[in-house]
Amino acid sequence: MKFLLSLLLFLSTGFFSYSQNNSIKGIIAGNVIDTTTGKAIAAATIKLTPYSDTAASQSYLSDENGAFEIPDISFGYYSIQFSAVGFSKIKLDSIHFRADRYDFNLGDIKMFPEATELETVIVYAEKPLVEYKEGAVIYNVGESVLSATSSTVELLKTMPLISNDADGKILLKGREPRILIDGKPTNLNGDQLNDLLEAMPGGMIDKIELQTTPPAEYASESGGVINIVTKKGKVGITARLNTYVGSRGDANVSGTIGYRNKKWVLQGTVGTRYSRLKSESESLRETFFFNKKDKEIIDSSNFLLTRTQSRNQALRPNLRFSADYEINKQSQWNMTAMLNYNEFKNISANSYQNLDRFKNVTKFSTRNNTSDGSSFTPSITSDYRWRNKKNPKQMLSLFGSMNFGTYNNDRIFIQQFLNADGTTTGRDSTVKQFNDNKNFGWELRGTYNLPLSKQVLLNTGATAGFDPSYNELITQIFEKASGTFERIDSMSPKFKYFQNVYTLRSGLTIDLPKTWRIITGAQLENTGVHFRFTNGTNNSGNNYWIVMPNLTIRKEWRPSGFSSALTYRRAIRRPPLNQLNPSVDYSNLYSLRFGNPTLTPQLSDNFDWNLGYFKTKFNINLSLGYNDVKDIIQLVRTLIPGDKTQITFQNISARKEYEATLIGGYTFSKKIRMNFGGGYSYNEYSDYDKKNNKYKDGATYYGSLNGNYIITDKITFETNLRYNSLADPQGRSRSTLKQIFGLQTRWLKKRLMVGFTAIDPFKQQDYTTQTFGKNFNITTNYLSYTRNFRISVAYNLTKPPVSQATKQKAITNAVKKAGVNKKK
Repeated sequence: MKFLLSLLLFLSTGFFSYSQNNSIKGIIAGNVIDTTTGKAIAAATIKLTPYSDTAASQSYLSDENGAFEIPDISFGYYSIQFSAVGFSKIKLDSIHFRADRYDFNLGDIKMFPEATELETVIVYAEKPLVEYKEGAVIYNVGESVLSATSSTVELLKTMPLISNDADGKILLKGREPRILIDGKPTNLNGDQLNDLLEAMPGGMIDKIELQTTPPAEYASESGGVINIVTKKGKVGITARLNTYVGSRGDANVSGTIGYRNKKWVLQGTVGTRYSRLKSESESLRETFFFNKKDKEIIDSSNFLLTRTQSRNQALRPNLRFSADYEINKQSQWNMTAMLNYNEFKNISANSYQNLDRFKNVTKFSTRNNTSDGSSFTPSITSDYRWRNKKNPKQMLSLFGSMNFGTYNNDRIFIQQFLNADGTTTGRDSTVKQFNDNKNFGWELRGTYNLPLSKQVLLNTGATAGFDPSYNELITQIFEKASGTFERIDSMSPKFKYFQNVYTLRSGLTIDLPKTWRIITGAQLENTGVHFRFTNGTNNSGNNYWIVMPNLTIRKEWRPSGFSSALTYRRAIRRPPLNQLNPSVDYSNLYSLRFGNPTLTPQLSDNFDWNLGYFKTKFNINLSLGYNDVKDIIQLVRTLIPGDKTQITFQNISARKEYEATLIGGYTFSKKIRMNFGGGYSYNEYSDYDKKNNKYKDGATYYGSLNGNYIITDKITFETNLRYNSLADPQGRSRSTLKQIFGLQTRWLKKRLMVGFTAIDPFKQQDYTTQTFGKNFNITTNYLSYTRNFRISVAYNLTKPPVSQATKQKAITNAVKKAGVNKKK
């Protein structure tokens, strides 16, 4: 560790010294293409002219793929002109290079065949890097040339209010959101989605939308929506390789290849990731006893001390392929196929000591657990979109998806019962559990928007989804007499699970004078959940209808940069299979865990007020909210006979949530940018739960700070700090400060990126959890060895720009060809 920290210090010192003679200047990039054929225009002339001195203009040429990149531009206002033999000229005016915005990605510059000698002049409308639009905070990462040197996960880490929970799931404002890619659901779990985003280069991303107030189609999602919008990329073939290796033993290798012409955009991503993590924990449970008057007697109690050391490792190959086809200017079709595989092995060593009230050991046992398994998840989606040529607001969208999954997990638990002093008693127990799960699901979505007038838009839509799952758990215990494992039928459930969801929605969007807007609608949902056990007993099911209205009143003061919105929506949280599955997890003999098939959905009425201020240099967004939540789905721990606890999900009565979030960003100078975000939520439970279940009101708070220091256009230093403290009705979980520091350099005309990342270099992730039950308290300290030092390498395989001689030859050939065509 000391060596790696010294290496980072050495590199930083060298880079900072180097940067003293390398001030940052402007940079602009883009692609020049033929509008009629969609092909790249090679050797197009790009003329950059400063307003301050029109005689100081400079000319550049696009490469054979139509791409261009102009570095080292002094600050000021510029115009940029595009010309090519056989095409009409295009001129962009009013591009402003400055300290807080020095890099521009123009995307596609579409040129028309020459029909007139007149020049088309366009006043460039600059997109801010951060903007608030239609109820979403939008990060236009595609506007920055530097985004091409990051992965999608790295871009997400710079977004305020985004974090990961202990299981790797991406969270928005502390809740699990719906993740969309190009407006389409991904239907992946946390690990699979993280692997996919690790493999997606940031250069593929146009913008990231944080929709804490989701659009009509997803207005019922309680966790909001994150929409990752990709861009089409350059004409021709592009490719990129990425790899990293970490001191913790983790590694990743991935590659992306893309192809684009007039009609088609094809893109494939393949990669594999190996991860390894060690952790240890210590938990002390104190159990209280009561007298006949039900009064707590603190000095009459016992304790259970649990210590655990674990090691988890996983190998996750993944594959993604997407195809976009432009049928015509009004119709587009997309197909995306994904394949995710996960092979894992988890090992833990556990010790249990029962203590009396004087902390003397009365019982002692150990338990070694081994878990080997794999999952395989292929999926495919297809999407068709049509827009009216005369009025693009009239739109039809059809979406369909299918996914298949298998999950297998073989576990073995070896328990040894010891004397109080740790010596063996000769008594032991060995149990095996085999999990075999399969699922196949499909989903259909349709949306149709119809303008009723210039000010009123009708929104309609419907969805249908079916998600069956087949689950079997086989539990066996080793019989010493026969020397074989015997099945325990009472602990070996086999069942089929079905969930179907059907929705209909309709709404209106009304544009009023002075930039007022009203969005209102409602969604009708029918959900059916069914469990069918092979033994014919304990079958259960639930079928319910729910109406979920929504209303948003929004006002924008565009010249000043202010905007405000008042929103009401009813949201639903359906219990997933892992919360419903009744199979018992016996990995901890003193703490049994299982799902609850009788869970009902959690409903909430959400009221939010939002105020935002967005300017190029500074942006801030304040949100205040109140949520009335009913039938809360909550993980609850209770004490059961045998000195054990059981953990399962329950619907507790009600909760009132008072929320406040603040996010923003500031550009201090041409070198330093900062984003920040934080939130506070106070949960207030019903009097019934506080009296009978001893639930406690509590506050959740979290915060993040992201810094970006651009030393030169080839050297970047980044930092990310996060902290959270989460409250639930039975206690609280606190983390230590999450620290990430990164240094990235670019070489070989920025085609080669080499980076060094330090994760938690000063303190490992240490979680403290306190749980308070009616007759017990538990304090758990969990240490995860997250300290990691990574070296990453990325290389763009796209052909480099052609030499000046080759460019001149291309111009000569183009002129000759144009002359021949004119003679004909």
